Amino acid sequence: MELGNIFSTFGAVLLFCGYINITVLHNERLSFALSALGSLFMCAAFAYFESYPFFIFNVIWFITSIQGLFQRQKRKAKPINIDYRVSLVVMTVLCALGILYLVIDDKEMSSWVSVSICLAGYALFATQNITRITYLYYSIIGSIVSLPYLWHLGNYPSATYTFVGILLAAFSIIRTNFGKRLSTDAHR
Repeated sequence: MELGNIFSTFGAVLLFCGYINITVLHNERLSFALSALGSLFMCAAFAYFESYPFFIFNVIWFITSIQGLFQRQKRKAKPINIDYRVSLVVMTVLCALGILYLVIDDKEMSSWVSVSICLAGYALFATQNITRITYLYYSIIGSIVSLPYLWHLGNYPSATYTFVGILLAAFSIIRTNFGKRLSTDAHR
């Protein structure tokens, strides 16, 4: 196994454990800690693969994870207020660009856009400006956009982690929305 894939495997496992803590267990502090450590391994992997979009992505993911961890340590930390409408417009444009680049099969540009979608969503979540469910929607879109590039690179551990992450986020969204419907129906 190549050195890059070894680093990527360790990073993917740590990031996946962090993702489970956001999607299923709702333990945000542990998620941010695992994500910070996992992103360091991913930085090493993507430096090895000379994949600059995902190297930069993981550097920023590390910084955002540390910020989110410290934000959650304060008992009643106030969110950093970002106009929700502006962030919604920016995220919508990024998602549309990501889908466009997938359609025209520009893997390099789609990788940069997927990085932007995932980082913006994660930063908005870490600063408490969007809900966990909104973050999961952005995560699914950004991950779908990134899959062709990761496969093209031959970074199969990251592609696998990304695919399983899409399924896990979708499961969590469905479970949360279905659970709300069940509790609403029970109260009628």
